[in-house]
Amino acid sequence: MRRTRLCQTVTVGLLVLMVVFNLRVLLNRNEGAVGSEADVAQLLKEKEMCNQPVIVNIESKADVVPLNASFAHQKWFSLGSDMFKMVGFQRPQKGFLTIGIPSIKRINGMSYLVETLSSIIDKTSTEEKTKVVIVIFLADFDTEYNTGVVKVLTEKFMDYINMGFIQIIQATRDFYPPLTNLKRNFNDKADRVKWRSKQVVDFAFMFLYSHNISDYYIQIEDDVICAKNFITSIREYIKSMNNVQWVLLEFSELGFIGKLYKSSDLIALGRYMLMFYQEQPVDWLISYFRLSMAQRKVYLRKPTLFQHIGVKSSFDVKKDNKLKDKYFDSGDKPWRSDDPPGIVISNMKPFEQWLPSLAYGSGSGFFWASNVKEGDWLVIAFNTPVRLKRIIIETGHPKSRKDQLLNGTLEWSPRVIKLNEKTQQVTCSSLQKLGTFVDGHLDVGGLDSTSSPTGGAPVNCLRVVIGKGQKDWVVFNQVAVFVNRL
Repeated sequence: MRRTRLCQTVTVGLLVLMVVFNLRVLLNRNEGAVGSEADVAQLLKEKEMCNQPVIVNIESKADVVPLNASFAHQKWFSLGSDMFKMVGFQRPQKGFLTIGIPSIKRINGMSYLVETLSSIIDKTSTEEKTKVVIVIFLADFDTEYNTGVVKVLTEKFMDYINMGFIQIIQATRDFYPPLTNLKRNFNDKADRVKWRSKQVVDFAFMFLYSHNISDYYIQIEDDVICAKNFITSIREYIKSMNNVQWVLLEFSELGFIGKLYKSSDLIALGRYMLMFYQEQPVDWLISYFRLSMAQRKVYLRKPTLFQHIGVKSSFDVKKDNKLKDKYFDSGDKPWRSDDPPGIVISNMKPFEQWLPSLAYGSGSGFFWASNVKEGDWLVIAFNTPVRLKRIIIETGHPKSRKDQLLNGTLEWSPRVIKLNEKTQQVTCSSLQKLGTFVDGHLDVGGLDSTSSPTGGAPVNCLRVVIGKGQKDWVVFNQVAVFVNRL
């Protein structure tokens, strides 16, 4: 009885010390005697005498590489310079976004990875490529396969590697903790436990490696495609969350696709993953990390920006994975328009996250206005007055065809008198009618002519006004603005 109580006391003491020790480590503190390694070692020894399972922490003796050309010693979950290889170079200045792509061998080779990279390259502008870094982590233990992938990628994407837009990294086996005799939580088979535990460590490696490359980090899988102008959409969504305390923003509803973090949180996230690598699948761990960081709500941007295209699983070659993101919108609008810069404001309430700004520009999504009534309005205030040539407005959507604007008009103004984006207030002077909606559609051309309603004059403001009899909600699918370039 006394031995049982002693073991219970030792167990409680060990757990308390381990929590203190791990929290201290996560917070990068080295001071103080409470929870020292010697204390833990002594309790571990006493606990072994009680024939109880113990928690074993992962520790590396290598120096940390903070990726800014300086070295600092840190004993906990450190990423040593001898633990990875890289093809490419690190830019001297931090960028806006790092896109992490872990990749392992699949039955169909590297075709998914090449398609994913091609999609990112195609959907990013030349300017965006100077602010974004793609980090490809070849995480397979088959070094011969990895060498083949490097050969193909360097031949196909060398220009982007040379400009620092693409980096290819590999980790040595020294970085990995034991991947045998793991806990069989949830009665998973041993091979599946090994696969998912290694996946957790793979992701942790990416977090630690990428923590100082850009301001933000987003991870996708190696078998996805991107929406048009997805970088702009990410920027705008981050900006819209300025007044929210967030740790994780999501740009896909599936797995670990489109999960975005502040780079300042990556070290803590990486250590968290390593601490529980054999306990839970990675999808669960990211939810627990979010909750641990006091973010209870899930912030999923709709429409989402990444679509899963892979079919062949990276784990079970006999099983196809046909999951699709139901919120994904490719961003392919009906019209290729000029869309001069401006601010979109409406007094109509958006449904969920289908905001007014999504109706204008070439990004993905649309404005879904709810509880629409006569007199409601949507305004586009251009940053500077522009000479227009044509305006096309499409309402309704293939998935919600009845949500069309049945009765409405378009007006124009040469000058914006007052504009407050925060309060959604705008006043435009001398508004004049430009056109009327017919069957949810408006098309006004010839605006560069002196005989047009604008007289060819510069336009600073466009306003859509809801007419009588509108009963359904309205989807503003696209406001396409064409300018006179003469």
